[in-house]
Amino acid sequence: MTHQESPPRPALFTGSITPEMRQRLRQRRRLLGITLQQLAVILHVNWSTLRKWEDGSTRHCRVQHVNRLNNFLSGQFDLELQSLNAPLPETLLPNTSTSMLKCLEKAASLYTLCGKHPDLQSELLHLFRRDLAEAARRLVRRSNAITSIEN
Repeated sequence: MTHQESPPRPALFTGSITPEMRQRLRQRRRLLGITLQQLAVILHVNWSTLRKWEDGSTRHCRVQHVNRLNNFLSGQFDLELQSLNAPLPETLLPNTSTSMLKCLEKAASLYTLCGKHPDLQSELLHLFRRDLAEAARRLVRRSNAITSIEN
């Protein structure tokens, strides 16, 4: 009876971010036109961690990030990520400045990225509401101060 050797098993991922992986990561992100922050949400990491992976200051990642990194590099998130750059229809918000529309687009994209995590969507809405309320209070105080100076 002849003994057949089994094919060698692939090496287990050790968490090493190689120069080739850093380059591929950055190239794919730029190709898709997304920010570090947007990709970090998809990969479930902090944006500064992703930046360190790309610039080489961190050369290892945790094993729990391997699948998401591989999925991103193989294009499995492309449709979801490309939708981040889809502009809001101008008819939705007539007479709104371009810079305000861009802010709203970013907010909508971030909300979409959190789609599979209702707790994150809820927290995001809470933070937006809180910050908008604070901005409104500041504008009212500023407006009142200007009005009192003019009178």
